[in-house]
Amino acid sequence: MVLYVMLRAHPMYGQAEYTAIQKLDLQAGGSFSIGRSNYLPWDTQGNPAPLSDLTRKVNLLGGGAYLAADFRPHIGVEFNFHHLNGSGNGGKQTTYEVGGRYILTRRYRFIPYGRVSYGRGVYDYPSGSATLSFNLMGIGGGLDYHLSRSINLRADYEWQKWINVPLRTPNPQALTIGVAYHFH
Repeated sequence: MVLYVMLRAHPMYGQAEYTAIQKLDLQAGGSFSIGRSNYLPWDTQGNPAPLSDLTRKVNLLGGGAYLAADFRPHIGVEFNFHHLNGSGNGGKQTTYEVGGRYILTRRYRFIPYGRVSYGRGVYDYPSGSATLSFNLMGIGGGLDYHLSRSINLRADYEWQKWINVPLRTPNPQALTIGVAYHFH
């Protein structure tokens, strides 16, 4: 009888491999951003400022959304959307990006990361005088903080290089604060 029970129990060892591994760590959120850009400013009538005024910068303020999917302990992908309004000049900047994300470490509730991205930037000049679109590359990093099991807070910095922009490259920078739902 004991031999029979031992032989019948042998197939149950087939589940000895650990199976509760999370395959994808996903979060989706919204954000608020402040930034600065080197766009050639335009005056209040929609005319370009003189080329001698190349040192002025445009302050940006707006919001966006992001989706981060980590499929390995340190490697993931991130999608970003930002829509920022220029203060004082009426211009608008919208960017769409996708790129890789590298998680440096996971300590307690803190997840510092770095990222690189590629995408498209659209700048709408004041009064609808022009809309220009350019490809862009971005580099940035930040910190995700697990406020609770389902809510993450984020602080993020990004610098962008817009490609083939005439006159002067805007090289926008943005500091972003966000809140995301963490799927589990």
